[in-house]
Amino acid sequence: MTGDDLVRTMTMRLAAAGVLEGSDATRDTLRATNPLDLDAEALRTVRAIAAGAEPPLGILSTLGEGGMGIVQLGTQRSLGREVALKTLRPGVRTDDAMARLIREGVVTGSLEHPNIVPVYDLSIGEHAMPVLVMKRVEGSTWTARMTGGASTRKLSDAEDLLEWNLRTLMSVCQAVHFAHSRGVVHRDLKPDNVMIGEFGEVYLLDWGIAVQVTGGHDTSARSDAVVGTPAYMAPEMLLGEGVSPQTDVYLLGAILFEVLVGRAPHEFPEGMSALVRSVLGPAPQLPPSVPDELAALVRVCMQREPSARLGSAEEVRHALGSFLRHRGSAELASRAEARLDELEAALTQETEPDRIQRLYGETMFGFRAALEAWTDNGPARDGLARATRRLIRHELTHGMARLARARLSDLIEPDPELRAEVEDANRRADELARRDAELRAELDPLTGRRTRVVLTGIIGTIWTLQPIAQHFGLLGPGAESHLAGGLMAVVFAGVGLVGIVAARKSVLSSRLNRQLAGIALFVLLVQVLAYAGAALLGLSVETTQINLLFLWFAVTGLMGVVLEPRLLVPAAGFLAAFGVGAVDHHLRLLAESGGNLILTVTALVTWRDRR
Repeated sequence: MTGDDLVRTMTMRLAAAGVLEGSDATRDTLRATNPLDLDAEALRTVRAIAAGAEPPLGILSTLGEGGMGIVQLGTQRSLGREVALKTLRPGVRTDDAMARLIREGVVTGSLEHPNIVPVYDLSIGEHAMPVLVMKRVEGSTWTARMTGGASTRKLSDAEDLLEWNLRTLMSVCQAVHFAHSRGVVHRDLKPDNVMIGEFGEVYLLDWGIAVQVTGGHDTSARSDAVVGTPAYMAPEMLLGEGVSPQTDVYLLGAILFEVLVGRAPHEFPEGMSALVRSVLGPAPQLPPSVPDELAALVRVCMQREPSARLGSAEEVRHALGSFLRHRGSAELASRAEARLDELEAALTQETEPDRIQRLYGETMFGFRAALEAWTDNGPARDGLARATRRLIRHELTHGMARLARARLSDLIEPDPELRAEVEDANRRADELARRDAELRAELDPLTGRRTRVVLTGIIGTIWTLQPIAQHFGLLGPGAESHLAGGLMAVVFAGVGLVGIVAARKSVLSSRLNRQLAGIALFVLLVQVLAYAGAALLGLSVETTQINLLFLWFAVTGLMGVVLEPRLLVPAAGFLAAFGVGAVDHHLRLLAESGGNLILTVTALVTWRDRR
């Protein structure tokens, strides 16, 4: 059959079914003209039930038993489906028990919600006993799946077991909040009363002790009637006081406690007295490993006074949802907190700086990532500030004021006191740096080098040429006297002083310059005194000049030992000049000129080589 043939054939079939060109029948449901055998069987069954030939319900097996009731797997014949049938156990079929079962059926039947098992009918069974006809839920209790396992993992789209349990509890919160909106308080919330279907459905069961509240509180509770499950019980339930929606909020907190800790909050092997103290005492403590948000939620839900608890089950659900949304941020902050602990230990132990900087970087990265995921993450914000302050104080302690000042930018919120401390440390550091720079400049041979070279060149040239001119008589016969020798020393001192005054800023900026200027002026003063002393002692001018060569040997030798080793060369030159003059006093002035020349050249070479 070709494509066109197939189209024509199918068009004819639709026309035969009543779908004509241009009509609105394309939006109607097409039905078979002859009923199927299944339809005929259903019609026969309904007629048989109506005629009393068949009972409407059939019993297949027992699903479970409780203190008062029994739940059986049955068949609702009129609809051909399996249902759960709840009735009373033999032995407890009293009027009070029947009234309770009927009341449970009425309450549950009034709560039509996706997380509450539907009640199909309230029927009468054998011995005129009431029978609740409910949807059959195939699955297991939350208690059986709370700790994980393959079946739980199969149902869960969550990343881990904690998230799955919290989302299950959120579904329970929805059912409870709906019941509260209808004025019903469950009073027996616990994992055993939550059924998890095979496809992940969550159903809140067993509304047998639920109460209708008026004005937010149940006024029918008797002081001698204790109802509920002791391991989860709220204080007002144990005391027999009136209950309210906050009673169920307490029980939701108790379930959350079990999710986090692995046991019910009032479950104690040491006996009932411990249980009673736990119920009537303050909210239970949780291990440090429990996330802060969830621990705070448990505490506020399980407060001793109902008025101190969260206002509704919906608020509990919102709090759980908020934690799940921010959980990634909380985990980042938790890991960063561990790095912060390592950082503080490293700072205490004076660990090498590279490891400290690495740990600080990892810590700050973690806290910042947590804050990017959730800007209101208080622990991350506090941890970031704590890490920054801790490292800043460490850097201040170790004299790293500038680094500490740069670190202030890592603080999200300003810290005026810490900033003032850092700025004060930086002022002290700047002052120390200034003093250090001045000291370095003063001790640096390069400081004032140019002035030193110029003055040395000028004075050294005159100093070298003067003895030569005197040797050849160019200065006249009067130059060979004690007075002329002293005056010549005064002239050299005066030239030096003029140069020092003219370039005083440069000369006085260096310790070396001051030392050299002082030594030169002192030696020239010694020369003046030497000529004066020689005249008084009757020593000849020649002898005085030869002895002054030994003085210059001693002075330059000492300068070579203390200031600059190269000055030992002119010291040797002056010693040689002294020897020449002692042997032949006629050569003393030329020997003096040679020593002066060696000193001048050595000084110029030494100070010009300083780079």
